[in-house]
Amino acid sequence: MKFPGEGQERLDPCGLSRAIRGGGQVCWRVQLTRQTVNACDDLGFDRAPARGADQRGRMRIAHKVAIIATIMGFGLLPMAAPALAAEATAVTVSETVTASVALQARTAALVTKTWKFAFVSPATLDRSGVEPSLYRGKFYRPSLEHIRRCIVSRESSGHYFSVSHSGKYRGAYQMSPGLARGATWMMFPEFQKILGEKAAEVAMLRLRTTPIHQWTRFWQDAAFSTVYNWEHANSGASHWRATNRGC
Repeated sequence: MKFPGEGQERLDPCGLSRAIRGGGQVCWRVQLTRQTVNACDDLGFDRAPARGADQRGRMRIAHKVAIIATIMGFGLLPMAAPALAAEATAVTVSETVTASVALQARTAALVTKTWKFAFVSPATLDRSGVEPSLYRGKFYRPSLEHIRRCIVSRESSGHYFSVSHSGKYRGAYQMSPGLARGATWMMFPEFQKILGEKAAEVAMLRLRTTPIHQWTRFWQDAAFSTVYNWEHANSGASHWRATNRGC
């Protein structure tokens, strides 16, 4: 192996930078990521200039030390790289899976909470009285709450199980079977996002096959607001034109 002369420096194909500096000191720098390893002739050798075979012997020993250090350093890195990459990938996958599981858990909890509140909570099973709307979703308008209450009071006196004398109009808002059935299709897109497609289909089918006066308070309130504000606020007011006057 040929070495450069006094004061020169180069980087060989193995990544070993060798330099012969003034004063007889010889240094090799192994270039690693974020770290430089110096292998110098101060490993028990005299830094004072030496001559003849003694100097050449010291240099050969120091050369070997530096070369071995370089080979070990660069030889271990490729072997460690796959393990480090695999570990990093495992951590990324683990974090992704954990986040996904947590999201699924939160979603499932929200679905369960919404389903229970809409179908079996004490508030929704209480079907008597003019109360604040249990539905506060996409089509609910707080500014029209007084109108909603007025319609409930005039149509059924707050009795969500009410049925007209003819039997055609039912529930707190005295909807016809056709309007109630149509409301389930109108409500589906909103509750599909909340409950998921399958659960929303089950919920709407359950309502569609049940007379509206047997629906819980939540679903009757939801049906009214969805129909009443479908395109915009008051867009469905014509369905209650006989009772919303003066409200």
